[in-house]
Amino acid sequence: MQVYSSTENIFNNVDVKFLVTEMKDNDKIVRAIANQTKKEKPCLFEGESPYVYYKMKYVQPFDEFKELKKLILRVKESTGLRSDFKGIVAVDLFDWINHENDEYFDITFKFLYDYRHIYKYIFTFRDSNIEKLRPMFNKSINYFRIKVIDKCLFNHKDELKKYIKIGFDRCDVQYDISVIDKLVDIFSDNNTKNIKSYEKIDMILQDISDNFPNIKITIKTLINSLSENKLILQ
Repeated sequence: MQVYSSTENIFNNVDVKFLVTEMKDNDKIVRAIANQTKKEKPCLFEGESPYVYYKMKYVQPFDEFKELKKLILRVKESTGLRSDFKGIVAVDLFDWINHENDEYFDITFKFLYDYRHIYKYIFTFRDSNIEKLRPMFNKSINYFRIKVIDKCLFNHKDELKKYIKIGFDRCDVQYDISVIDKLVDIFSDNNTKNIKSYEKIDMILQDISDNFPNIKITIKTLINSLSENKLILQ
């Protein structure tokens, strides 16, 4: 999965990276970020894994709040033989959108603030966009130095085109440039929201490539291939 350039992975003067995507597999994006960042800055990491990923469920006021304890336990599980965990702590806060002023949310941010010099945070939001998250940004800047990374691939057709091209090149197949444009249109269509994961896009590109190992892919052959591709129709 090619998601980030090396210059985007370093947390210089940043406590929290907001990862904004429409994708369902943000855990895989975080893994790619963590693995690449560890290669570039190994001094930032200690433990069995370079990252922890946790989906924090929304809890209504006055209900018992166990999510923070579960997050702490997840971090401890990644400590391994080391006395402490150092690395990326990624928290999916999608369920807390529009609940930024809840007391439990403040408690969580106060805890994360205290450990900001040990952990590097990534807050993920599946199926979101920048405008939807502005209250979350405004809340966060009271605690952290933040950087927003807009990876809404389907809203940025140039980025989607680049991703598809790299995928085909990795599969070592020949194709007409019009094939890339056609796939951008197909993937961007609202009726294909089910494919909005990097894993599914990669699988579709691999499947198309496997069908044409020694033949240049054209619009006609592409359409024939896609008509048989259940990944898009599901």
